[in-house]
Amino acid sequence: MAAFHQSTAPRWLTLAVFLMAALALVLPSGYSIGALLLLIVSVIRVRGRDFRRLGSAESWVFIVMVAYSLVWMLEAMLRGRGIDALDQPSRLLFASLCLVALAKYRLDWGVVWVGIALGSIGGCVVALWQTALEGAPRATGFVGPEHLGNLGALFFSLSVLGGVWFLTVERRYVHALFAAIGGLSALVMVLLSGSRSSWISLLPLLVLAGFTLVRLGHKRLLGGLLLAMLTLAVTAAVIPQSGVAQRVTETAQDLEAYSQGTSPGSVGQRFQIWSGAIQLFQQRPLFGWGESGYRSEMASMADRDVIAEEIATFNHAHNDWLNVLAKKGLFGAIWLFAVYAVPLAFFMKRLIRSVDRETCILATAGAMLVTNFVTYGMAHNALGSNNGVMTYAFWLAVITGGLVERQRQHAQE
Repeated sequence: MAAFHQSTAPRWLTLAVFLMAALALVLPSGYSIGALLLLIVSVIRVRGRDFRRLGSAESWVFIVMVAYSLVWMLEAMLRGRGIDALDQPSRLLFASLCLVALAKYRLDWGVVWVGIALGSIGGCVVALWQTALEGAPRATGFVGPEHLGNLGALFFSLSVLGGVWFLTVERRYVHALFAAIGGLSALVMVLLSGSRSSWISLLPLLVLAGFTLVRLGHKRLLGGLLLAMLTLAVTAAVIPQSGVAQRVTETAQDLEAYSQGTSPGSVGQRFQIWSGAIQLFQQRPLFGWGESGYRSEMASMADRDVIAEEIATFNHAHNDWLNVLAKKGLFGAIWLFAVYAVPLAFFMKRLIRSVDRETCILATAGAMLVTNFVTYGMAHNALGSNNGVMTYAFWLAVITGGLVERQRQHAQE
């Protein structure tokens, strides 16, 4: 316990968040290692009075994290699912405790940004190894191609903010260059994953990055960022080994096959599974079918040739919103909306109104986190995997807590 004394708690919290970033993409379940340490330190350091110190705005973020977790676990128990069903939603409950600790102690954000760059570079090395040396058509990392693309897009945007932090807050230009290398590495990882939903999610992230760069007086940096992204995208498109051109061609072929009613590719399969999920929602709009009911009804539709047989094997609707509507109805959709909308409103308010550079950068990071998961969740089940829910829950806690602590410090200054 002595190691977690009041004066050393910020160092342990910083180390935990550093490991969350640096190991997330380079080890199997690497995203859990730092989060576990963060939870342990938080359990040791948080006291009952710390909860009462939360302001009204961040309290709402805390509340929706806890409520989402409890509602999901209660729904699983009422529908007779096993203890395993409580695992994923509990991550937001645990992360909410970390939020309280991080609102109390100041992180060394320079170390955090370096960790994000290291994680991006490590993830890129893994992706290049898999595609260039092992000959894999798509980089999967240790989480699968879709999730690798999503995490890569997030780490790309956070690396950009890390570079901005080092340029404007700490004036450490070598570190800013390292963050830039991390950003490019994450972008390569996104392209090699072949995750088209992640490619799309880069667009709103760029809008947020552009807004912050212009606001902080870095218009030239924004131009350089866009040029670097365009150059890398064109280069990847003309190199067959990258798989980018092939994925674009496959998309066009899938759309054509679906429009002609022939055997659908992955895009056509998504359209069919979305149609099936919509039909299930219409039949039980309030509380949905539950996990087992969803699977059995999908199998029934496949038997009746309403959807393709292979689609019935998927355990989710490849869309966060349709998945929740089909399985948990409007009641579940309300909580999914809350766990995204409340934090996004919290971050956007501070991004628009704050004149403090640190607050502006951290608020942008939070808005990017939520936007990334919302966009990615339009074509996949973003919170339906261990890496997805862990990443969203614990980074939401880190950024929210860090932003609260920074606002408190700024007010004192």
